[in-house]
Amino acid sequence: MSTRRSAPQPEQGRKPRNGWSGRGLIVAHRPKALLLTILVAPVPTPIGQGPQFTPPRVGRAAPAATACTRGAGTAAARAHLELFARKRAVVIPANIGVRGGCRFPLRTLTPTGVIEIGRRGLTLGDFFAVWRMPLSSRRMLTFRGEVKAYVAGKRRRGDVRAIPLTEGRQIVLEVGGYVPPHGFYLFPPR
Repeated sequence: MSTRRSAPQPEQGRKPRNGWSGRGLIVAHRPKALLLTILVAPVPTPIGQGPQFTPPRVGRAAPAATACTRGAGTAAARAHLELFARKRAVVIPANIGVRGGCRFPLRTLTPTGVIEIGRRGLTLGDFFAVWRMPLSSRRMLTFRGEVKAYVAGKRRRGDVRAIPLTEGRQIVLEVGGYVPPHGFYLFPPR
């Protein structure tokens, strides 16, 4: 018959040697853990200055072919979009796809980049069409240059307009400089 040994308890008043206490990891006593925490933490990117970094909720392009419906509209899914140009954040305005009691199947209600998706099969190109803003492999809004796309933190090659909008998807578009893309987004409760 074997006896169970419990982990040795530190002396009263002393910190445990491995950095763990009853309340969690004590990073001040673990330089490697502190360094890892600093390196993994997201780096805030400043919002760019000027009107090109705060675009309007309705652009000047031709109206979207997607139909607008009356009423509140229900969101089947949500995706998160982040835009960066010249290593600065671009604000995605609130109320894209919301016009006078009419809602498109792709819309934003807050300036956080959360896109409400009303039905399946819609793409990032459809969202920019509802927004009436340009998006191509060489242009994003008023910014020109190679547009790089990241989905869930991984580089995605091909047509940026063809990226499907699905539940919980994190999409980052960049022009004119690299900003480390976020791999996930914590959505607020519905």
